[in-house]
Amino acid sequence: LWYKTSLSDKWVCAPKPTANTYWNISNPKSGVVFDVEIHAVFPNNDYTVSSVKSVTRLEAPTYGVNYSQNDRFNIHWNKVSGADKYELVRFYNNKSQRIYTGSNTYFEDNGTSAIGPYYYQVRALNSNSQGVWSSYVPVHYVPKKLAQQKIVELAHMQYGNKGDKYWK
Repeated sequence: LWYKTSLSDKWVCAPKPTANTYWNISNPKSGVVFDVEIHAVFPNNDYTVSSVKSVTRLEAPTYGVNYSQNDRFNIHWNKVSGADKYELVRFYNNKSQRIYTGSNTYFEDNGTSAIGPYYYQVRALNSNSQGVWSSYVPVHYVPKKLAQQKIVELAHMQYGNKGDKYWK
């Protein structure tokens, strides 16, 4: 595998070429264009060269969260140039779950039923590239039903102590 980037116009052989059908580029910067060529070498030392394919690493979206009245919240992010769709992942309790893949730049999350925090990341995608993941943003969330239950439990535990612990 040979490549050059928009930062350097010099063709370079990928480190440790093998018979693998893939090669991972460690932490490519967003916006950098990679031109890639594959040289297939045969046992008799004949070879063939593929056509050049260009791949651009998409930027990381930035996003925010809006809380709604119906015990849900909306995650929204900016449109990334060159993106066809987006992938949104939710992290909770050391587990991750892909919760959305599509062309919208928002997602209403109503799949949360436990007390947070939840963490989200989003990235842009197109047919040639997966973008850089956004930073993690925590969403501190307590479903109304659980919040009401916790308030009642706390009040019940304080019955009879005249509220001295909380009046101060």
